[in-house]
Amino acid sequence: MKTLFSSLNVVKSASKVFLTLTLFCSTGLFAQQQAFTTVGTQTFTTPPSVIEITAEAIGGGGGGGLVRGTSDRESGGGGGGAYAKGKVAVTPGTPYTVGVGNFGKKERGDSDSRNGGDSYFNSATSTDDNTVVRAQGGITLLHNDGSNSNGGAGGQAGASVGNVAKYNGGNGGTTNTNTFGGGGGGAAGSLGVGGNGGANGAGAAGLGALLNGATAGAGGIGGVNNGNDSGTNGSPYGGGGGGARKSFTGSTSSRNGRPGAQGIVVLTWSEVTAISSSTLCEGDVVTITGTEFINVSDVSFNGIAASPYTALSATQITATVPVGATSGDVVVTTEYGKAKIAYTISVTTWYADTDNDGFGDLNNTTTACTQPTGFVANSDD
Repeated sequence: MKTLFSSLNVVKSASKVFLTLTLFCSTGLFAQQQAFTTVGTQTFTTPPSVIEITAEAIGGGGGGGLVRGTSDRESGGGGGGAYAKGKVAVTPGTPYTVGVGNFGKKERGDSDSRNGGDSYFNSATSTDDNTVVRAQGGITLLHNDGSNSNGGAGGQAGASVGNVAKYNGGNGGTTNTNTFGGGGGGAAGSLGVGGNGGANGAGAAGLGALLNGATAGAGGIGGVNNGNDSGTNGSPYGGGGGGARKSFTGSTSSRNGRPGAQGIVVLTWSEVTAISSSTLCEGDVVTITGTEFINVSDVSFNGIAASPYTALSATQITATVPVGATSGDVVVTTEYGKAKIAYTISVTTWYADTDNDGFGDLNNTTTACTQPTGFVANSDD
């Protein structure tokens, strides 16, 4: 995001000078965010100040089953992808792996038939929810050949990883009437599970958009009654594919079930870009500048909470340096994670001037940011 610093305000008090940086954004306020929709593995490099991000994922949708032969047959739908969300600790400037789950599919003679792939941040296998988010993909009917079959299971919350929320994808529709192929299961959304597919009817997508506005996909429609129909694909992101339907009176050729839809991973974070002064003392009021200061829950100075702090806007916070603060990092915690910036506590050694001659006693000292009464900066007594 392009930013312009348009003003520098200087405010003087009896003993301190405070600098306030005012930030204006030439392109408006947009989330610090990246969406990954290309199937496979990619790399995300953490911005300089960011130490925790929010990661969301929807697994790929499973494919619907195929049918073949000369009799009436139909196949169940593929399962929808699960949803997972978590707050993940990261290191500034470090690259992390992002995986976007492939769509599941089943085609006769296709060696690449597969379940819906898992979508994840940081690891395809780890179960540590402090460092990983992963959403399981839906199941494809890999070994199904039609005729009154169950649908594939949706991606499971229990097999996914996330410390904020996890929801099941919907199951693919089951056929049992020699009429329609089963509908695909809907993918889970940020607020709930995906809907189960029905006999021909597609499963509804789970409620709730991701932080970038993307939504879970509905399942595909199963093959139609009295027809030779492969159904329809699952909808992005993560919808399960519809199962095929083959009529006895129709063609003897096979009907492939339809693929599910690919998954998605969305990363969102807040950043700290500046502090009004990097050399601080207890009691100083500083202005912290950055992006996406949404629902700020904490501001701390090297582990000690600011007292108090005020979120002025999505780009500015004022905070008072607490008693006992030592040199380190200011850490801002928001809805989207944590970001930091370094500062130094500057204290001076003062020498007691017990005889008021302007010269201090080398053996009688104190440390403070500002000159205490009865003390001087020299030890020449």
